[in-house]
Amino acid sequence: MYGGTCINIACLPSKRLIIEAANGVEFTDVINSTEAMDQTKMPKTLTIIGSGYIGLEFANMFANYGTQVTVLAVHSDFLPREDDDISQMIKQDLENTGIKFELGVKINRVEDDTVFYEKNGQELSIKADRILAATGRKPNTENLGL
Repeated sequence: MYGGTCINIACLPSKRLIIEAANGVEFTDVINSTEAMDQTKMPKTLTIIGSGYIGLEFANMFANYGTQVTVLAVHSDFLPREDDDISQMIKQDLENTGIKFELGVKINRVEDDTVFYEKNGQELSIKADRILAATGRKPNTENLGL
């Protein structure tokens, strides 16, 4: 569960992952940011889907612990909401810690420990010990009749 809210006697999931970057691809064997904090074993390799602030925080944290990290991002620009000079400095700093970036990708599917994606019309894949979806969250209120 991605966080929850108790309404009367029923506890309902109140947030769910936004998978807009993956075009509706279901992530079954993927952890979210909450689950990433509960890891009991450090992964040797980690693929992060999403390059927002949360994804980058986890990329930096795991890279500093010794994990080989690759970040897959839908946007072709790194941190597109920031000024170019700032975003390039941050990207360079993260790359200096060993983080790899694949920008401008389209996630096609996730199977077990592999993410299949497209970049420049070419189908690619990356295998990892753990896959983290850091694509954001939104309230899970669609079926509440609000």
